Amino acid sequence: MHALGERKTRLFLQALQKGIDPAAGAEALLKKLREVGIRTAVGSSSKNTSAILHAAGLEHHFDVCVDGLDAESLRLPGKPDPALFLEAARRLNVQPWRVILFEDALAGVEAGKRGGFGCVVGIDHGQQPGALRQYRADVVIKILQEVHAEENN
Repeated sequence: MHALGERKTRLFLQALQKGIDPAAGAEALLKKLREVGIRTAVGSSSKNTSAILHAAGLEHHFDVCVDGLDAESLRLPGKPDPALFLEAARRLNVQPWRVILFEDALAGVEAGKRGGFGCVVGIDHGQQPGALRQYRADVVIKILQEVHAEENN
């Protein structure tokens, strides 16, 4: 089983070398957030987060990355525990109640609510808008193009 898991990871990382398309609207939103002075973080339990961000050409858009390698070394519990997201907020030096958290997994939405994040946005990929609301997402969107950032003068 372990060898199978390692092979899957190797094949996945090889496929990433060809590059991947970021989620529709992700790069434009991240650029706009940077323009208006909003710092960004990614929190993911995946140990391949850096490779994925690099393959999508998004790594330079994030101020902080807390991933599965960090979770392992810091012994952070998995979702729905908010520890991973709280660590990302800590590294940004931002209180959780001032953070907008984007999440597409039910356990991630639950983690955001448990962690006291200011707004938890559920991203519905077509299968669970009702469930995201049941898990108390403050807002549910289908695509990142629905999000607009502007300077607050």
